[in-house]
Amino acid sequence: MKSKVLILFILIPCAARTSCLGQVCLTSSLHTLVCQLPSTVTALENLSPTASRYFTQDILSSTLPIDSAVATQLTQLPIPSAAVGAGSTPEGAFGNLGPILADRPDTIRQRQLFVGFSFQHFSFNSIDGVGMGSLPLGFTFRQPGPLTPGDTQIFFAREMNNVGFQLDQFVGVATYGATPKTDVLLAVPFDEVSTAVRSSGLKLYVYDSVQKTYLDLSLPSQASIATTGSALGFGDVISTVKHQFFSVDNSYSAAIKASLRFPSGDALNYLGTGSWGGNINGLLEYKAQKAPAPHVALGYQWNGASQLVNLVSGSNRRLPGGLQYDVGVDEFRTIRNSRLSLTLDLLGSQYRNAQSFDLSPVTLNPSPASIKEPEFPATLEAAVQTGSLYPNTYTTANLSAGLKWQPPKKELFQSLVFYANVLAQLNNVGLRSDLVPLIGVAYTRSLKPKHSSSQ
Repeated sequence: MKSKVLILFILIPCAARTSCLGQVCLTSSLHTLVCQLPSTVTALENLSPTASRYFTQDILSSTLPIDSAVATQLTQLPIPSAAVGAGSTPEGAFGNLGPILADRPDTIRQRQLFVGFSFQHFSFNSIDGVGMGSLPLGFTFRQPGPLTPGDTQIFFAREMNNVGFQLDQFVGVATYGATPKTDVLLAVPFDEVSTAVRSSGLKLYVYDSVQKTYLDLSLPSQASIATTGSALGFGDVISTVKHQFFSVDNSYSAAIKASLRFPSGDALNYLGTGSWGGNINGLLEYKAQKAPAPHVALGYQWNGASQLVNLVSGSNRRLPGGLQYDVGVDEFRTIRNSRLSLTLDLLGSQYRNAQSFDLSPVTLNPSPASIKEPEFPATLEAAVQTGSLYPNTYTTANLSAGLKWQPPKKELFQSLVFYANVLAQLNNVGLRSDLVPLIGVAYTRSLKPKHSSSQ
């Protein structure tokens, strides 16, 4: 879900005898992804070059539902557990390698270092159930009319957008065993965002306050404009501390984990949220010899204010947060002296008072019927739709399934764990992605000094 993830452009209208006025964005440079959603209004020759100052803010407002969904999604992009395959379980005991996108109470041993690297691919397909292949954007604006002083023209516009947005995320994690029961972690994502948008089907109606008539400036349905964009850079860095405070016979264990997210990614290129964030989680696990190992996590996510949620005014607005949960199980097997674990998790994140996306008509005011415009029937307004925001609380539900493999201890790569996973969103809320594949590798090494046999 940003990106987050991610997407969308504002290529603002053109003018008089030219094909385009160029890109206009009120709060960022011309080359950022947040400023590149194209508009087929650019093909119109009826707008004057001065018109852009009247409708730039209105078009920015029309894209707020998209930017808000992207920013919210970027707060919930899953990253692999910082201790995949590493745990405080004594050698020879239960060899469960642990979950992938979830976490468990186990910590790595004191003065051990765990490092991991993973790659996952997001291809976003809808926002709150509205497909990104046919995403409408509508807007309205006013400008002085050309006839007499005091004349005003009111523009009502809507276009359809086929939006492609993909996010490739590379994550490096490092965990250090500070004490026998306490781990500290650093996760550094590196993201590549790519976008491709085609806008078409422009409907544009202009009302003149002096003549009291509507003019239809709509373009043929086949008229379109396309643009692409990409961005590459570091995402939001995450720092975590986990402490195991309860363990019985290497079977029952419990821990508490706290994380802090830094706004290190470029939010206007959808590489980060543009806000601080934090999580606190309680973790429980039960392990038994030759039996599946269930684990449970319950936590709360807090998010700060982000510019992405309110680009028009330039003032930051808080991103939604809420409860988080994970319920999962791991199954362990030994195959020819190698270790294999299968893991299955149900992951959920709640977002309280979020801004959800919906479709609403662009209302023609005054109504064509009130001025007896025969060419503009009352049913026309329902066809001029745009995205709008409404306050909502929702919970995402994702199914994560994966496997982990550790080579035999006698092999060269005995300290490595290889893993693969797929993530599927079960409900159609927020910014939704296709199946998310993940591959990764992890390595554990002891940093304890070797004791010399000589005195």
